Amino acid sequence: MKIARRTGGGRGVYELAAVQDAGLSPTSLVGKRLVITLPGGLRLPTGIEFTNQGGKPRLRIADSPSAVNGTPIHIQRQLAALLLLPKPTRSGDSVGSGLPVLVKDEYFLEEATVSAASVDGDDLLLDIQTVLVGNSDESMKVSFVDRFNAVTHAWANAEGHAAGVRDLLLEHRSHVRSGSPLGVDTEHLIRDLLTELDVGLPQMSGSTQNMDPADALMMATMRVPFFRDELILLLDLLFRVGRGLTKESAVAGTMATLLTKLASMNGMSATRTPADVLRGISDLEAIGGGSASNELMLEIWDEYASDRGTLAAIALLIRQDVQLNDAPPAVPDDEELAFTEGRQLYRRHRQRERSGRAVRQKKANALHSNGTLACEVCGFEFGAYYHELGDGYIECHHNIPVSEYAAESKTLLEDLSLVCANCHRVLHRRRPWLSAEELRDYLSTPDS
Repeated sequence: MKIARRTGGGRGVYELAAVQDAGLSPTSLVGKRLVITLPGGLRLPTGIEFTNQGGKPRLRIADSPSAVNGTPIHIQRQLAALLLLPKPTRSGDSVGSGLPVLVKDEYFLEEATVSAASVDGDDLLLDIQTVLVGNSDESMKVSFVDRFNAVTHAWANAEGHAAGVRDLLLEHRSHVRSGSPLGVDTEHLIRDLLTELDVGLPQMSGSTQNMDPADALMMATMRVPFFRDELILLLDLLFRVGRGLTKESAVAGTMATLLTKLASMNGMSATRTPADVLRGISDLEAIGGGSASNELMLEIWDEYASDRGTLAAIALLIRQDVQLNDAPPAVPDDEELAFTEGRQLYRRHRQRERSGRAVRQKKANALHSNGTLACEVCGFEFGAYYHELGDGYIECHHNIPVSEYAAESKTLLEDLSLVCANCHRVLHRRRPWLSAEELRDYLSTPDS
């Protein structure tokens, strides 16, 4: 069984062919509406109705133009929109030739092979196996499941793209999951997605506008965004070395190796190259020149461009940490991701706060002196509130800013304060962060 294009009439009419092969009778399907079943239990109602016109099986649009996703479109365009394929043509006058096949308005969706079909009330449920596409002299088969899995992967990784691409991918997911047929708004969304990718990939020759959206997305993900730790190192390198770097320079090669190891320590598979180093430095230079195309870069520029001493100290600590630390990364939390000094130094800081002889001694001294562990800012006691579940628990705040750490410095008792979890979060919200004494004084001020 398959959804097939009939070439008669020049514009292409789609029909259900080989219905009997699926054990179904064409007569029994009249009036049924096509529903595409998707991996993960999703269903896509197409609003396309099976009819029998003069003894000929046909597919026609049954839904009105008030669909959630815009004016309903025919089955071949819905399948393309679902799979993030370029819009296919219906007119033989505009069909293209040669490779690539998947070019907007220059290829036909020839047929979609159905691997399983069943009737559920007024719905005809179809499991699509492959989609055959072609132009005047080339054709190719697209695995429906593989392609849809690629689409869901793009949804899941939307946050790794620029804001415009991210929002459009999430909107596409919303369209597919809306429970309504895909329509012209979905096609416009894909058009806008390609426009955003075209803007975001200026190093490409030509335009992405006629590309397969999946290929354009893949090219975009090849430009893996820099994360905070990397940008700190790159900004420091820019200020130390300037613009004289080339891809062949030893400095660029050393930095690329460092960034690759840093990415691995943070659970990323990105392999950085000297070209990536130059790209990062060039993008940071653009930020300094007033071009704020990247929010994270702008944030780091604003934080450190006028405080190069602190930047250099933090960059040195990150370099030392990467060179010495091969431990697997912890699962990042929201505080770690927002930590101005980067993930690596966040973990070093938290390690100082959670372990070590000084931390244990600080808690022991408090128990010996007061008989309990109370927050030095607000006085909260975990044991008093949570009883035996809270006995012996308190968090420890390191009052010394990360930028003032020495590589092998020891934690002193006077550097630590015992605090509750809420106060600890607040202490870390300001840059440079507050000491427990400063937060306590702030709370004691009448207008605070």
